[in-house]
Amino acid sequence: AALLLTFAQPYLVAVLPASEVSRALLIMVVLAAVLSVPLALFAARLAAHRVNPIRLLQIAALVLAGAMALLASAPSPALIIASYAVFMSALVTYLAVDTAVIAQWLARSTAVATRLGMMNLANTLPGIIVPALLLIWGGAAAEGLTAAFIFTATGAAVAAGLLAFGSGRLSPPA
Repeated sequence: AALLLTFAQPYLVAVLPASEVSRALLIMVVLAAVLSVPLALFAARLAAHRVNPIRLLQIAALVLAGAMALLASAPSPALIIASYAVFMSALVTYLAVDTAVIAQWLARSTAVATRLGMMNLANTLPGIIVPALLLIWGGAAAEGLTAAFIFTATGAAVAAGLLAFGSGRLSPPA
């Protein structure tokens, strides 16, 4: 998320004709907002009443990975816009459900401060690491961003797998 949110505009500049960048960015942001909010609310309701929230996190992570891989291919402005909107919708859905899961996890814990510190690191380290990796991969040029998008897609897919592996261990001891 840190990668795409920070480098969406430079990526568009690198892969689209200059005349299409502003229009594509506007459509991407509006479409992502229109899709993300109702989807996140729906997922949160499902997680609260019908569906295992870990399954929803897995689905969102896999959709996020697919959208990021599609964005890395960037064959057309329409595909870039669609993959961005799908990515943001999956991200917002993931974060909505994740926040609920974390709240439940913290409520059953006697080590709240330690767990909040772990969550803070999980949320902030990518914002520090990703820009450094991007510089290593070639900066905001299309090639560097494509490598970073593929790396991020792989990370999201691995996260979905780890959720499957660790879902039985979600409830921490008190």
